[in-house]
Order: sequence, then C-alpha cells, then structure tokens
Amino acid sequence: MIVASSYRRWRGFARNAGSIAGGVLVVCLLLLAMLAPVVAPHSMEGMDASARSLPPSAGHWFGTDQFGRDILSRVIYGGRTSLLVGMLSVAAAAAAGISVGMSAAVLGGWWDDVLMRAIDVLMAFPDIVLAIGLIAIVGAHFGDLIFVIAFTRLPDFARMSRAQTLLVQRQEYVAAATAIGSRRFRIMVRHILPNASAPLLVLGSLAMAGAINAEAALSFLGIGVQPPLASWGTMVADGRRFILNAPWMAACPGIAISVAVLAFNLVGDGLRDAFDPRT
Repeated sequence: MIVASSYRRWRGFARNAGSIAGGVLVVCLLLLAMLAPVVAPHSMEGMDASARSLPPSAGHWFGTDQFGRDILSRVIYGGRTSLLVGMLSVAAAAAAGISVGMSAAVLGGWWDDVLMRAIDVLMAFPDIVLAIGLIAIVGAHFGDLIFVIAFTRLPDFARMSRAQTLLVQRQEYVAAATAIGSRRFRIMVRHILPNASAPLLVLGSLAMAGAINAEAALSFLGIGVQPPLASWGTMVADGRRFILNAPWMAACPGIAISVAVLAFNLVGDGLRDAFDPRT
C-alpha cells in the first residue's frame, strides 16, 4: 500500500509540467557546477587586459568584466559555490531542525515549551538581520556562512517536523509500537520520520531556493563568500558599479540566481502538489 501510494505521488509529480521543468533546470545546474573545469570555456581567474568590459560575443557569450575575465566561466564556477553553500546549509538545517522538532513533540512537557519558545524567538528576527548579526559574531568564512544560513533556516524545519510528529503520533501503528515496548528513538526513526518525510521534502526544496538567495544577498553585501572564491552574489556586487556602461556584468549572474531560485521553487511546488493528501 505504501509503495503504491508513493508511486502514485511521484507519477503525479512527473505529470506536472512545471515540476519537470524545474527538475531539468536543477539537474542542469548541478551538472554545470560539478563539471565546471570541463565545461567552462575559460579560466575563472584568467585576465586579459585587451579584452576588458567586452559585450557578449561569440568568443565570450556573457561578455567580460573589468579585468578581462570571462563572465560565463565565472558564472559556472560561481554556481558551484552558491549551490554548495545552499545544499550544505539546508542539509545542516534539516538535520538540526528535524531533531529539535521531533524531540520536542515526542518528549513534550517543559522540554517542548523551552524548545518552541526558543524557536519563536529566532523567528521574531528577519532572516537577513539574524544572518548579519551572526556573521558579525562568528565571521564570514566559508564554513561560517554555511552555519549562519543553516541557523536561519532551522526554525522552519523544527516547526514543520514538530507538527508532523504530533500528527503521526496519533496513528495506530505508533501506539502499537509503544505498546510492545519499542524505545522512543526507534519509534522516531522507524515509524514517525518516514511517515512525516513528505512535507519535509517539500520544505527542503523551497529552503534550497531561500538559501541560494540568502547566500547571494550576504555575498552582495560583502559579508558572504570571500575572494578568491566566486559566487553569483559577489559578481552582482562587482558589476553594479558598471551597470550603466556594462550591464551584462551584473545581469548575467543575477539571471543565474533567478533561474536557480525559480528551478527549486518549481520542484518544491510540484512536490507539494504531489504529496498533498487533499489531492
């Protein structure tokens, strides 16, 4: 029954044109990021003083920047950085948030109250303000940036996992597992988590889009990814000074951010529609 239900859900996902388009875009972005040294037409840091600020052409599809570097190559390598930050931060946020939410729901009592009030405090701050404050404390290194973005996404996973755990706990199979003496941890891992995973999967896809946006925003402000690494946010920040004379410097990485965010949002919307029990 579970296998047949999952098959129907994924078949519904596959029939959604928007979700398929988003999935194709996500796969293409991931392949470009992984194969950056192979598919990039030029070196990421290669400078050519005679080719500074050139508009898009056959030799440089996205043009060049103020140092004569190929923007297409930098967009491809920047995607590797932006996607890596997004995936690692969402994975960390999901692991921590699901642990917090499930433990709060299963243990209940004062533990639930303390954890959820702490989550409420975190959600009272806008994500970007909280991220800037954390970066001021921990620094702006690559690992610190992943921690900061994960910390701002943690409350969403905590609240979602708590709500789903409370819902699944009412089911008969959880009561049966409790009656035969199964440990709480085993019940959480074997019974609750698999049956609460669908909404969390949707949230993960949507959180990925938010994490890419957050990384781009922090890098644009100069407190995100630091040189010599390239990211879409830093490229937009570098190109804004030339927006009137060479708009492609900021437009190309900006479009890359929009495409990536759109792709993950489309996948998230498709997953939500496919796994919604009302449909």
